[in-house]
Amino acid sequence: MSRRVLMVDDEEGIRAALGQLLEYEGYEVKAASNAAQGLAEYEKWRPHLVFLDVKMAGMDGLEALKRIRELDRHAIVVMISGHATIQTAVQATQLGAYDILEKPLDTDRILVTLRNALAHLELNEENSRLKQTIESRYEIVGKSYAIRSLIDKIEKVAGTPARVLISGENGTGRSWWRGPYIDNRPGTISRLSR
Repeated sequence: MSRRVLMVDDEEGIRAALGQLLEYEGYEVKAASNAAQGLAEYEKWRPHLVFLDVKMAGMDGLEALKRIRELDRHAIVVMISGHATIQTAVQATQLGAYDILEKPLDTDRILVTLRNALAHLELNEENSRLKQTIESRYEIVGKSYAIRSLIDKIEKVAGTPARVLISGENGTGRSWWRGPYIDNRPGTISRLSR
């Protein structure tokens, strides 16, 4: 699957050079010359990664970063700056930037950052898939009064820090509740078997 990369920079030379490099590496690339265009393109195209210039006319890159993260809290954004200060880097990181690169851009640093960011994205996607697989194993099937009553009781207790003892014979399903409810528990859960 080809990964999508959006470049937002007001310098034509940067967009052209970075675009050429990324296309050569096999990425699908789109470019925007200002933050407003970049935000519109992000909403339409949903790229996997964004290279975003810090200093641009109109809306600056930090404001654009904030808005991108409001649209998608999992967005991976790499900031680019010719005038990067420690304060700018800290502010960008606090707003959710994955990294900040200084101009003039170094080809090797761009590629390493890009590969690391996309590897991070792949791990997050795999983690989500695995969580869904695990949660589906603990799905309760049944609509009888006894099952609904049991689910209602568990849901009431699941949101509290109370300890719960579930008892029963082997094979009666004492452990099924762990999947859908353990992540929602603020306190410690203990389970005893007979």
